[in-house]
Amino acid sequence: KEGDKRANKILQELENIDDECEEEDIDFVKISDEGIEKEYDLPGLPALAFYRHKFRQIYTGDMMHEEAILDWVLELRRSTPDVIENVDRKTLQVLINDVEHLAVFF
Repeated sequence: KEGDKRANKILQELENIDDECEEEDIDFVKISDEGIEKEYDLPGLPALAFYRHKFRQIYTGDMMHEEAILDWVLELRRSTPDVIENVDRKTLQVLINDVEHLAVFF
């Protein structure tokens, strides 16, 4: 949220690793729209999510530790793309709507 002291501190931490992430073709973006946590089914704010091929991972560690965030993001970026991804209900619905052929293991 804009103006939130904790969120601003976290944003400063993310700025510290932004260059390293850009070298790996990872872009950081910020959004502070009202109601965004419901629309994207976030556990709360502030939150950090990583999207790869429409699959979302939510960071669950301490967002004040930039090195841990960097390690997490780089690990996700470098992980093998042929892994069967775990998804939540909302992501599954997006995939069903967007992907022509989709096999789902329940």
